[in-house]
Amino acid sequence: YEPSLDSIYSYMEYEKDKGYNYSFLFFDYIHKFNEDGHEIVWSGFFRNSNSHENFTDKGFLPNNVQSSSIIDEENSRELYKRLKFDYTLPLSENIIIEAGYKIRSSREDESYGFEYFDYMNNNTPLVYDNSSDYSQINQAVYSTFASQWKGIKYKAGLRGEHTLWEMKNEKDPGNPTKIKQFDWFPSIHISYRFKGGHSLSGSYSKRIHRPASNYLEPFESYSNYYTKRIGNPALEPEYIDSYELNYRKRYKRSSFSFETYLKKTRNKIETYKKYLDEKRIIYSVHNVGHDLTFGAETAFMIDLFDWWDFTTYSQAYYYRVETDNNNEFRETRKINLYLKNSFTILKKTHLQFDAIYNGGSITSQREIKPSYLVSGSLRRSFFDKNLSLTFKMKDIFKTVKLEVLSTGPSFSSETHLTRYAPYYTLSLTYRIKKLKKRKEHDEENERVVNDFKNVIYGYPLRLKVFAI
Repeated sequence: YEPSLDSIYSYMEYEKDKGYNYSFLFFDYIHKFNEDGHEIVWSGFFRNSNSHENFTDKGFLPNNVQSSSIIDEENSRELYKRLKFDYTLPLSENIIIEAGYKIRSSREDESYGFEYFDYMNNNTPLVYDNSSDYSQINQAVYSTFASQWKGIKYKAGLRGEHTLWEMKNEKDPGNPTKIKQFDWFPSIHISYRFKGGHSLSGSYSKRIHRPASNYLEPFESYSNYYTKRIGNPALEPEYIDSYELNYRKRYKRSSFSFETYLKKTRNKIETYKKYLDEKRIIYSVHNVGHDLTFGAETAFMIDLFDWWDFTTYSQAYYYRVETDNNNEFRETRKINLYLKNSFTILKKTHLQFDAIYNGGSITSQREIKPSYLVSGSLRRSFFDKNLSLTFKMKDIFKTVKLEVLSTGPSFSSETHLTRYAPYYTLSLTYRIKKLKKRKEHDEENERVVNDFKNVIYGYPLRLKVFAI
């Protein structure tokens, strides 16, 4: 886009450096009293991590004269520990009691520094720095009772959690933000299997979603000169009540499922956008109110032939978010679709095509427009399927776009983002040995693995070799 002669415009040079290193230790110990499932399981996880993120943002006028610069630096250090104890007692073939205790603690120190130079209006730099100390201890006791009666299986559980966390701000050390609370979380699951492969199940559960530590940081940080963010130490956790009713039917070469759900969220956490002036934006995080989601999902999978598998998935839902600001609300009705075709074109060669339609979404301030995507992949296996070579092409027809409409106090804005497409990846995987699937995924181990994957997948063309 070439600006008109009477336009005032500039361009930016942006340099960013980001690093993350960690060390972790985890263990599991199982003591079996007998072969009927009577056992005790101890597990622990410890992680020490350090991260930094620095960037320099320079602004220039059309005559290549530097007009401004921003130097931003963030450093973080975290120590996370978790210990867990689980006890399982089968009272009979159909009655099982489980109980446990878990304690999690984290301590995170965050420091932030910022310098802004306006060469056109003021040669005196604006310097700002701050630091915070965040700590949290969460303890939980829980128990479940599982049994069945005349073919009806049911499982009831209750979890009690005590949370103590504190956020200290260097600029105001005498007034830390503290939360000390105790919560109960009940759950119940019921299922029944009919003759002919039909099954029906229902459930209710209450859950909690705590804000991440960076949401609570009390100081401002900059993405660039025009965009900055600030945390909210007074942010409260979300509470979710979830209801589900599901039906499934299995055939010889196919399966069908129909699921309905209702979710209610209290203390809904959302990013809140506000304009400081006609150019600059600040993002903050607030408990905006509550929301409600009611929807249905269907999935159908079929082996059409020995060489062709077909899967379709659809989701239709109603969403409503109500804010605490004069009981204002926004609502929408959306549909999401997913199609997958898998072909075995040779004995060890597989071809797959995926088509996805995303109906968009809304928040209290934003509306994300619908988009769709078509992707494909080709995989070849070698050496008794221990070695595989996979080539993927994402967004084949260059259709992925992000269009966001935002409205708020005294403003409305549109954001349009596109990316380079198609997006190609090449991966080489070698399996040294097969590991047994763990009874429970360790969320911390999984997060570490995902961090590693994000680094690997960040390149448009890659070659990766790892062991599973």
